[in-house]
Amino acid sequence: MSDAQLKTIKEAAFSARAKVTWAQVHVQQLETHIKKLTDQDGYVMESQRNPATGYYMLYIGPKDHGWPIESFMHLGDAMHNLNCVMDHLWSGLARAAAPEVETKITFPRHETRENLVNMLANPKSYHAAIKGAFPQAESFAVDTVKAYNGSDNLIWLLNKLDNINKHRRLIASFHVTRFGQKFFARMKSGGGINLGQAAFNNATGKPIVMALGEPFEIEYDVKPTVEICFAEPGLLESKPILTMMTDFTNATNKVIDAFEQTFLISQGVEPTPDGVPG
Repeated sequence: MSDAQLKTIKEAAFSARAKVTWAQVHVQQLETHIKKLTDQDGYVMESQRNPATGYYMLYIGPKDHGWPIESFMHLGDAMHNLNCVMDHLWSGLARAAAPEVETKITFPRHETRENLVNMLANPKSYHAAIKGAFPQAESFAVDTVKAYNGSDNLIWLLNKLDNINKHRRLIASFHVTRFGQKFFARMKSGGGINLGQAAFNNATGKPIVMALGEPFEIEYDVKPTVEICFAEPGLLESKPILTMMTDFTNATNKVIDAFEQTFLISQGVEPTPDGVPG
């Protein structure tokens, strides 16, 4: 590689690190909102009639039955900044290989590994210029980042959630992780359901599903411990948001580490440390 190419790639890695840092600013704000919502005084528990079925459900959530819009904005912005890391890295390779394709290219992704390989093998694609200048780029995208749909592939899931967030806000829900010794939903007729710790411990964070034929009152010794989780069907459903944001951040940092190792350190060039331009 030429010195000019190495400098461009180094700048791309620096820019990617900055995106992760900015994502963390949003995550910190998100954490503040979530702590307020999940505090013992931050949520309510009450019976709520389902107009579709006529049954009464247990509602656990914000006091006004509404979510602070800021929490969703911070969540979406954090995800977008993390997801942009891949494009920053790939466009850096494009600038180093063929600047004319920089604005026409995004990080290669596909539903299957086979289709991703075929995409990168297409000599007419914009990716061909990158692959021609940096043969190791294909292995980086396919084998290191694994930018295709696969089990437990956080980079793929991050991109899917970011795409959803471009069109609507992400769905979240309150999940009970632990009840106290006493938690009884008592109907006016005297019957009810015991959700006390001895009868029910929701350690997996699954949503509570219960339906009673009439309104009920909650009798409890301590309020349950709750978390706010993703509620996107088929995408991290029931997974705690803050835990997953930590996992997404770690996965993204590993991609940058691998990028620096593949395109800089292997060439005897040390990356720019700690976001300091060099």
